[in-house]
Amino acid sequence: MVAVLPQAVDEGHRYLDGEGVHVDDVKQATLSTIGVTGTPTMFLVDGKGTVAKVWEGKLQPDQEAGVLAVLK
Repeated sequence: MVAVLPQAVDEGHRYLDGEGVHVDDVKQATLSTIGVTGTPTMFLVDGKGTVAKVWEGKLQPDQEAGVLAVLK
């Protein structure tokens, strides 16, 4: 799992750690350059780099369950 944030990578790590979010890597990018217009946004990307699914905004509990089901 990779988090992409507009802040510097070290600042992103501190923010995520403070929120109790554990990811494999943190990258820095201007969100508009990757097609993100609001947060939170999650992309499910396959091994070839193709976006398979996008979730935008705060998810409802049933949507959260759907995301977890896809990730398992």
